[in-house]
Amino acid sequence: MPAVSRPDVVTIDFRKHPDTPHWHFSMYRLGVDGYGTWLWSPDGSMARRGTEPAITMRGRHVKLIPEDAWWTAIWAEDLPDVERPDLFIDIVTPPRWTGSVVTMTDLDLDIGRWDDGRVEVFDEDEFAEHRETLGYPDHLVDRARTTTAKLYLDVLNRTEPFDAVARRWMERALGREGPPL
Repeated sequence: MPAVSRPDVVTIDFRKHPDTPHWHFSMYRLGVDGYGTWLWSPDGSMARRGTEPAITMRGRHVKLIPEDAWWTAIWAEDLPDVERPDLFIDIVTPPRWTGSVVTMTDLDLDIGRWDDGRVEVFDEDEFAEHRETLGYPDHLVDRARTTTAKLYLDVLNRTEPFDAVARRWMERALGREGPPL
């Protein structure tokens, strides 16, 4: 998927260690606050993992990219016929912005919160495997584990921005119109 060249669109470029393509997609700018840059995508937007065929995303999504943090989060519009977490956090290296493209290296560990309040950590086995096969340096391993432990508690306790702040940004996104990206 080529980067979309528009000032209101951000291209998200997830990589895998050390620097291979992972997920990439585009989203509209929504705003900035003390938590970071907020983005949104309309129903029907596309995402691609590596060189696999693109997939169509169902529902609207809101993404937060904090400055200098080891994570990024995405919230999904509630769709009754779709079983997925309403909040999904990727543990990543801090974002690097180049114009309207933001690049982060995905460190496998993820946190999901379901609408019933359940919070789960995903892909610990993949993280352990990649630590060996991809040669994660010790400082990445330590930071990924520390970040995951702290965020797990923040999400469980609905510490901001994982509660009212995110809901307000989602309400803004639900009120927007734009073609799928």
